[in-house]
Amino acid sequence: MKFLVKTYGCQMNVRDSEAVVALMKAAGHEQAATEEDAELVLVNSCTVRDMAERKAIGKCGNLIAVKEGRGKPRVDGAVKMVGLMGCAVKRMGADVFKSLPGLDFAVGPRRFGVIPKLVDEVLARRAAGEKKIRLLELPDDNEVPTGLDAHPDIQRGATPFARFQSYVTILLGCDNRCSYCIVPDVRGHEYSRPAREVVAEVRCLAERGVKEVCLLGQSVLRYGRRSAALPSHLLQFSADKKPVVVWNCTRGCNLKCRHCGSDCKAQVAVPDMPFEDFSRALDSISAHTDPHGVFVILTGGDPLMRPDIERCGRQIYLKGFPW
Repeated sequence: MKFLVKTYGCQMNVRDSEAVVALMKAAGHEQAATEEDAELVLVNSCTVRDMAERKAIGKCGNLIAVKEGRGKPRVDGAVKMVGLMGCAVKRMGADVFKSLPGLDFAVGPRRFGVIPKLVDEVLARRAAGEKKIRLLELPDDNEVPTGLDAHPDIQRGATPFARFQSYVTILLGCDNRCSYCIVPDVRGHEYSRPAREVVAEVRCLAERGVKEVCLLGQSVLRYGRRSAALPSHLLQFSADKKPVVVWNCTRGCNLKCRHCGSDCKAQVAVPDMPFEDFSRALDSISAHTDPHGVFVILTGGDPLMRPDIERCGRQIYLKGFPW
């Protein structure tokens, strides 16, 4: 079945759409070059901004009209199936089918891994004579999605940017209950992917020719705070001669933010790595491999950590590591 994914919203949605494309191809479906060629159109929605949600819902409405023969006819045939995924589905729940009665299926965040199965189920139930099909998949707030490491093959004729750059999701959800933000309600609780998974995914991309990787998260500077995803693995990576070292240069504060009311220090589950441990890790790597083949990444941007960041930067430079 020829499919097309239409994306609205942030880079996290762009990355989720890339994963869906890869999963659909792996299931035997074919990606359409244009919307006019597609038999299935899947709309990835955003609900952080009202206008983005309105555009996604409006787009689905237009596609459903075409599917039901009420819209502008397509050159190569009409759309046969319309699906909606993303944050708007989680916010609206089952009410999404009241706004879009002709929608075939709806999938919330963290559940995009089931989309190929939903497509097959819709096709099977249609073949059995069922006409009114409404499938809904809503994730649990703590659910860990499948297919996070799925990446589509680089297509011939792709732009140079698409050939060398890629996104990698490292953190999902958010626990900062800011009064103006809906992200915690639609993206779920904060979850940091294990560092081993992230490094393995980046290596796989590098082997395919990707030169630049952008790490994504709803609140990316909180990576590793709620779980021991990062610090507990750093020295082990060094011992295994893995060419990636990451040090978190962000500390929790003692203040209650006016806009979110969160006690940042209380949320820090893993203490920051001491400078002495960081320096020893660099020495350990230097003893086992060429420093020029190792990338050292300093994450975080807390002004209170500026002296420590500069101190680590000097160590990285003096020991001969690129960063």
